[in-house]
Amino acid sequence: MRPSGDSDDEKRRLVLSAEPKNCMPTWVSARCTSAAFPYFKGYEWNGEHLLDGGFVVNCPAELALDEARCVWPNRRMDTLVSIGTGASIASHANKRSQDDQLLKIAETAVHLVSSSQRLWAEFTKHHSSEMGRIFRLQPEYETHFPLDAVNKVDIISQEVETWLTLHGDQIDRISNQLIASLFFFKISALDRQSGTQSGSIECRLPPGLSERQAMVNTLIKVARTRQLFTVDISGRGGSGAHVSGPLRYLEDLFPGTELSIPVTIKHLPRARPSTIDIKLCHIFGNEVSQYSISGCPFIIGD
Repeated sequence: MRPSGDSDDEKRRLVLSAEPKNCMPTWVSARCTSAAFPYFKGYEWNGEHLLDGGFVVNCPAELALDEARCVWPNRRMDTLVSIGTGASIASHANKRSQDDQLLKIAETAVHLVSSSQRLWAEFTKHHSSEMGRIFRLQPEYETHFPLDAVNKVDIISQEVETWLTLHGDQIDRISNQLIASLFFFKISALDRQSGTQSGSIECRLPPGLSERQAMVNTLIKVARTRQLFTVDISGRGGSGAHVSGPLRYLEDLFPGTELSIPVTIKHLPRARPSTIDIKLCHIFGNEVSQYSISGCPFIIGD
């Protein structure tokens, strides 16, 4: 949140960039989004004073979707992950003096900013058809922690670690969907006579990014044990046709070059449009699941 009267265009300006070095670091965004006044001060970033956005929109997922639609008006959302700061499942009593009206007002303001569960429930109700791609991570604490309990950070960390361990399967599913969303299918040519669609599976990550090479190395290990990509075609039974060649392609991929895996989809119905769903196998966890890449499913031959 910017505490100034910016125009709508300025408010929608992203803190992302095509150059990773110019993007806002994760720790900075966490510092800004936790700046719940009056407990925590705002943070200066690129000449702007940023505060917890909860003072304006306490469920930023809706705002994120709105911004995405403005930037990519004709694209479907791939994945949205909402990360909460945690909620106590323990009951607690307010031990503050009832006479301290100023403190009560401040606590009420912070409570409105930091309590977003009800708003999240309303958000999911309005987007029920997209819940397969919308996720929420909200740790639950056995203990009640006041917002200014800085001396309890170690205990909070321990409870969060315990919660993360218990919800490892959920985190694996989210991670798998996020990895799949890094890939998309680039269409090149459709041969209606033979029922063949050619194209390539591309990666959104910049070629020179060290994290992309780390991901490629992981994909190579996975591809040696199971099929990496499959193609599902509407009206055709089975578990999907395998995309051949990803392992060899990834092993031969020179670091710093674009990732573009050739794909040929065969035996498409000639008389009607087909819905194509290209999926990536699970990378994390033990579940045997597949995850649609960005932009899938899509229709061709229409």
